[in-house]
Amino acid sequence: NTGMGNRVVGRLIQNPLNESSALRINLINAASASISLFSIDGKLALNFFEGQLPAGEQKVLFAGMNLAAGNYILQLQINGELVHSQQVVKQ
Repeated sequence: NTGMGNRVVGRLIQNPLNESSALRINLINAASASISLFSIDGKLALNFFEGQLPAGEQKVLFAGMNLAAGNYILQLQINGELVHSQQVVKQ
């Protein structure tokens, strides 16, 4: 439960990450979202997106990332609640 009755589906399109990678998010209701990448040891590497997303399917592109190659944990928070987490590789 995301606190606002939102069912969230998060799916990364293309892993390893590159300029054309995107996170597809499907929201029942508009919500506040945060997408962050953390190093494997848990340190914040990049807060990629923070803001409001409308209801429906959204695609957030990872173009323009200035991130060293390596392994990361991608986390998606909706209305302050962690709803999706997965390991990703940046080449």
